Amino acid sequence: MFAGHFGVAAAVKAKTPEVPLWVLMVSTQLLDIVFVPLFIAGVEG
Repeated sequence: MFAGHFGVAAAVKAKTPEVPLWVLMVSTQLLDIVFVPLFIAGVEG
């Protein structure tokens, strides 16, 4: 699953080289990053 998301980031990087790679990596994983604290807090199940 993560490889597919990072593949999208790599494809976008090829089209727009001015965007930093770390921004693309974080943006493809943003929902997963937000999910962990919400899961620990009991908001998500």
